[in-house]
Amino acid sequence: MAFLLRRLTFYLAAFVAAATINFFLPRLMPGDPIQKMFAGAGSDLSLENLDALKLTFGFIDAPLHEQYLAYLKSVFTGDLGRSIKYFPLPVTELLGRALLWTLGLVGIATLISFTIGTFLGVMAAWRRGTLFDTAVSLIAIFSSSVPAVVGGGSIPKPGEISMAHRGVLFLDELGEFRPDVINALRQPMESGKVTISRAMRTLSFDASFQLLAATNPCPCGNLNHPTRRCTCTTRGVERYRSRLGGPITDRFDMSVGMWSSPTPEQRTGETSVVLRSRVIAAREFAHSHERMGLNRMLAGKELQLHARLRLSAAEFLRDAQAAFGMSGRATDRILRVARSIADLAESEDLDDVHVAEALSMRHEANSSVEQRVTGESKSGTVPDSVPF
Repeated sequence: MAFLLRRLTFYLAAFVAAATINFFLPRLMPGDPIQKMFAGAGSDLSLENLDALKLTFGFIDAPLHEQYLAYLKSVFTGDLGRSIKYFPLPVTELLGRALLWTLGLVGIATLISFTIGTFLGVMAAWRRGTLFDTAVSLIAIFSSSVPAVVGGGSIPKPGEISMAHRGVLFLDELGEFRPDVINALRQPMESGKVTISRAMRTLSFDASFQLLAATNPCPCGNLNHPTRRCTCTTRGVERYRSRLGGPITDRFDMSVGMWSSPTPEQRTGETSVVLRSRVIAAREFAHSHERMGLNRMLAGKELQLHARLRLSAAEFLRDAQAAFGMSGRATDRILRVARSIADLAESEDLDDVHVAEALSMRHEANSSVEQRVTGESKSGTVPDSVPF
């Protein structure tokens, strides 16, 4: 009830403000506003007609505050005066003529969009993985707005990121999303909350989610492909990649380049059952060393305490920072990923191979990291399910 009262108060204030601007604007214009509005009448506009028109449009011979109060009284009683364009027809009569047509058009448009959207959604789900499914998905991506993904609206509502709280949010074809939608993800990815400010109130929604995303290297998807030819122009590739600027890619812990998915017979990665058992073992290992939360929550002194970098690993990380110009945020994310890799290998300390494997999955060094150590980490290869 309190919310409804606040909304009504806001709408009333907005209505009065609009009416006030409409009242003062013509009165602040230089010259006689009635003569300017009916300038086409020329010499036919006598003094008697001019006075009658002034009275009709509320320009009465009275102090300004009395004119204003009389104007507000007329507005709130439904007397909106005469139309300037269709003089002398009343404004309320013109609104009444257009109201049914307006409601009819809005209703028909809503019905058509609902029917088409439902049909396309059902067909895309039925023909999943086909060209039709891809086309419908791209249309949905291009029409995605900030309120739909992050939250918002005149009455603030949670978006997709809040719906994915304590879960996984997967954004396919991230490079096709609108730049304002992509940039709106930055603050929730750091704070785990999204704050929506409106005129009458500010709301915060929980948005602690794990973001997985997939995108093509270019609009056609064939850039640097070993067998396919890219048909994109250099400018087209630059424009496509500019949507995923440093501020958003810097917030991804892992960036893995992938080509076409292999057939089930060609896949050599571990099964989900095996991966689950390894993750459980890594969590138990972390708990045994007094780390009850997730590694992604480690920050500041707590991160430095539990990272337990060996001297050679610390030197390796400093060299990587200088070589790739990484930010402090990127360094912390590398340490968290390296800590998880070490947990999978049941290692108390972080050595070169853990930091190198975490660094190799950063976008700054995805394909150019040079291993300084020999051997292979016990954590194994990156699972095929990690996109982006």
